[in-house]
Amino acid sequence: MSALDLAEIQNLLHQYCHAVDRGSVEDILEVFHRDAVLAPRYLGDEVHRGRDAIRAWYTDYDRKVRSTVHPMRHKISAPYIQVDGERATAVCYLDADFVSNASGEMGLATGRYEDVLVKDGGRWWIAERVIVVDHSIHLGTPGGFP
Repeated sequence: MSALDLAEIQNLLHQYCHAVDRGSVEDILEVFHRDAVLAPRYLGDEVHRGRDAIRAWYTDYDRKVRSTVHPMRHKISAPYIQVDGERATAVCYLDADFVSNASGEMGLATGRYEDVLVKDGGRWWIAERVIVVDHSIHLGTPGGFP
């Protein structure tokens, strides 16, 4: 396991967060391998295989979730990454905060990402991603700086 591989994988995990928060569906797809598998476990047991299926899921996510909140800001912490050649696993916690467009209330969701990554074509990709959301809570109306 090289320090460069670890740095590239960490950057990829952060790239995903920024793409989901402010990027396009195509930006999100830039982190997924062409044969990737996505399993958003917090919505059931459905699995989405391949970029076309993942594109369809994130297009629906944009319509049902991202378009209903602003801003959305999510981040990862405590990434535990194990590299074995051109394959790696990673698990990290996620925290996402957002403000509902409809109510103006702030919310927070917590969970984790469980990933299998592959190095293909000289770069790292997410090959499998399981999204687990443990909790979601409304925090009330956000305030600003005094």
